[in-house]
Amino acid sequence: MRLKDLEKVQALRDILNCTMQAFDEVAQSPHNRFPLKSPYGSRGVIAELSGSDVLPILGRKAAGLVVELTDLGVDMSEATSPHLTPYLMAIRHPKPETKTETASADSGEAQS
Repeated sequence: MRLKDLEKVQALRDILNCTMQAFDEVAQSPHNRFPLKSPYGSRGVIAELSGSDVLPILGRKAAGLVVELTDLGVDMSEATSPHLTPYLMAIRHPKPETKTETASADSGEAQS
């Protein structure tokens, strides 16, 4: 692996660690509300999201990072939480479109 790839892997691992820490925290208390803070210090909290709203977002993000690291050749079998399994399966085996979804998408394009 090249140095550039190693740096990318380390950066992805760091992001994954932060994401998994947040995922685990939210999973322990899905009924709590979590603040969404402004990037500008003076504005403070701009919204509060429930844990049940945040959990799928964090799960998809973490699963995407695991898949990306796996594609780079990193063995993620030990580092993957069993709670991520549904998100990993959704990424690796996306649900095929049904005929009605395809038909409505086609009719939407025809109207444009």
